[in-house]
Amino acid sequence: MNMRGKWAEPIEKDTIKINVTSAQAKTSKNRLDFSPMTEIINGYKGYWNFESYWQSGKVFEDIPIEKTKKWWRELKKPKRRYPNSKGKKVLYAIFDGNDEKMNYITSRKKVYVPEYYNLIKNRERVVYWKKKLNDK
Repeated sequence: MNMRGKWAEPIEKDTIKINVTSAQAKTSKNRLDFSPMTEIINGYKGYWNFESYWQSGKVFEDIPIEKTKKWWRELKKPKRRYPNSKGKKVLYAIFDGNDEKMNYITSRKKVYVPEYYNLIKNRERVVYWKKKLNDK
């Protein structure tokens, strides 16, 4: 996919390019195993998918966090943004079970990356692509 601009240069010669975005077919094995927008059977920490959990951590200026968390918990389809939040300032992110108020970069490093990695690391396509890469 090349949605905008120039293709990224491969980091190493032995790479495999795979589409892991939610912009592909809804039944694609890569989408189902990699996309945070995909439904998780029995949910993720009380949310329909990982993206809803992630977005629920944002605390907006002038919007009560209880209201946003409730909306994300009740959501049963993929969304990337809380309604009417465009242009609203995100004050910080905070997640259930962690009282630390984090900025965007810190929350990505401490919450998104480790939790998402643990969520997908043993999924069928992740294991498949790891094996393919190791066999190169």
